[in-house]
Amino acid sequence: MYRRVLLLLFAFQSAVLAAPTVTTGTWGNFTLKTVDDHLEGDGSTLEISQSGKVKQRLSGFRIRTAGFPLRPGGYKELVVTLDSGGAHCCYVNAIYTQDGGALKLIGAFDGTAKYRDLDGDRTQEIIVTQSSTFFPGWSMASLNYLSSVWGWDKRKERLTYQTAKYPEILNKDAAMELAWLQSYLSNPGEQLDEGWQSPLSGYYTSKLLAGRKAEAESQIGRTLAAHPEMRIWFNQNRGQMEQAALEQQKRLVVGEAISRKLDEGGMR
Repeated sequence: MYRRVLLLLFAFQSAVLAAPTVTTGTWGNFTLKTVDDHLEGDGSTLEISQSGKVKQRLSGFRIRTAGFPLRPGGYKELVVTLDSGGAHCCYVNAIYTQDGGALKLIGAFDGTAKYRDLDGDRTQEIIVTQSSTFFPGWSMASLNYLSSVWGWDKRKERLTYQTAKYPEILNKDAAMELAWLQSYLSNPGEQLDEGWQSPLSGYYTSKLLAGRKAEAESQIGRTLAAHPEMRIWFNQNRGQMEQAALEQQKRLVVGEAISRKLDEGGMR
């Protein structure tokens, strides 16, 4: 009898744990319904509905939603984030607006983000951070994570790349990378080469994004004056670092490229 009760309790508990979690909410004139089913299903599903009709359905390992004022007027924009569940990656984000009454997808990007009003216009810019530069022999922990800034362009009526307007953000990233590099040089010990290659690469690319290439060249020359082998490695690989900086302009996509981004991220 006691064993039977335990079995029944175990079966009941398993059924409760296996049941999907359903969360509903509203976003302006739309209803958001998220179903999390990680035990029996493939993960999360989000439905964006209006008047009982599903306008958009997205799916992935884990889905989160949040509202941010990314363009003037109307309701906040809806940012839908898909977490792939990987240890070091990956996040895909879709940005929706309902200004004008209809659901519209206005952007998508990889990586994590912070949302801040950087220019005081009451709309928020998107500070995207994503892994970028990686060289053979590096561990995943040494990946460079570069920042880029995106904001609403009133003249073009879309999100645009605006990193050059906010060099202080990239200068802060660069200062952190330089501090790590200098720390390594002062006490190299038994560390791997990536211990200095990663912060060197991160410093240079961040300075490029801040529009401070000449300053970076001068600083690197002083920092590596006593380390010619490091200077040789830098000169051999600087082209890849410069390409990584250019690639940041492609982090957020608009227009027809959005659909491809979501398909690549497995959101649809």
